[in-house]
Amino acid sequence: MSESFDTLLRLAALSRSESADELRELERALDELDEADSKLLWFAVKVLEGRVAEVTTNEPERYRDFAEHVGAPLEEVESNWSGLRQFTFRPPAAQ
Repeated sequence: MSESFDTLLRLAALSRSESADELRELERALDELDEADSKLLWFAVKVLEGRVAEVTTNEPERYRDFAEHVGAPLEEVESNWSGLRQFTFRPPAAQ
């Protein structure tokens, strides 16, 4: 799974690029992402920007694993919707 996370982080970095070639690469890769990876990519972008991001999901393990992989603190609470968890990602602390 970490390889998948590394790929998403690379795509997140490409989203900040000004290179036409890199942006074309990003566009091609986006077409191949499934819905779950597309959502996780949004979090990867937020992490790289140093911003807080929130999601409500029925896939808690995937988000926990991603937060651990990138070293981002994660707050988790039960959602108001049955069977869902709400996550708040905070940017990793500067080393």
